[in-house]
Amino acid sequence: MPACSASVTDYRFAGWNDGKKVYAANREYKVLSADMTFTAVWERTAQTVTKQCTVTVNPPAAAAVTEVSLEKDRIVLKKEDTTSLVATVTPYFGTEKNIAWSVDDSSVAEVNEDGVITGKAVGKATVTATANGKSDSCEVYVVEHINISGRQELLFTLQTLKDLAEKYGTDDYDAQVAEIEKLLENGDALLQTEIEESITKIDGAEATLIKKGLNLAITDADHLDLNGYTADTVQAVRDALEKAKVVQSKEDATVSEMKIALQKLPFIRQLLFMISRQIKEKEGRYAKKTKLKIL
Repeated sequence: MPACSASVTDYRFAGWNDGKKVYAANREYKVLSADMTFTAVWERTAQTVTKQCTVTVNPPAAAAVTEVSLEKDRIVLKKEDTTSLVATVTPYFGTEKNIAWSVDDSSVAEVNEDGVITGKAVGKATVTATANGKSDSCEVYVVEHINISGRQELLFTLQTLKDLAEKYGTDDYDAQVAEIEKLLENGDALLQTEIEESITKIDGAEATLIKKGLNLAITDADHLDLNGYTADTVQAVRDALEKAKVVQSKEDATVSEMKIALQKLPFIRQLLFMISRQIKEKEGRYAKKTKLKIL
């Protein structure tokens, strides 16, 4: 902003006021309009007076547009619904900054001169914004329905996979997890096919990890010391272990079957621990009674 050429006796020029704030002279500010009115501000001790003059702001020299960028690179839209895209040109004061909008398949989607997109029929189209030969594009998917709950299901299923991978100490699925997390960055702009394909991949990885957990649990149960337990307890352990091994040997064992078998084996170890503690507590009480009788 320039200094004011006017002068007022006994007053000091303090800057320019556009009605909202005061701008200091001899400093640079970004101005978004080529014609603005500023008021000169003068100060004397505790008193302030104003004197109006007009400052014409000359925009920087025009330069050719070097880049066009869209705020989104992907949109999922229901038929007959509308949404809008915002395009930004660089530099801001570039010449020929008028944006031309186009779509490669107008039977799927339409776009008007303001970047407003309307879904016409199920399918995929590409919307492009162009200025001075520079352009950027956005993929538009038009669908019958947007599955909001599908994204939540995918998030839950992915977290299950991450928990299992951490539990069994493997990083074999890090790349797969990263790929799906990248997909989830699209927010609600997810296709039903993408959700289903991702969940199928996760289910396959989950089955592999649960199979691994079942194998480890069976190995652990095989080495349990059953000495000192009642015949009924020993038989119950052996039955559960045998059922788990049947599931283990099945090539087409479902995730549900493996989960049930896997849940029972750690339960057996917990049951044995509880029985063992009860036996020790009974032995302790018997020893105390015997000692009292001796005394």
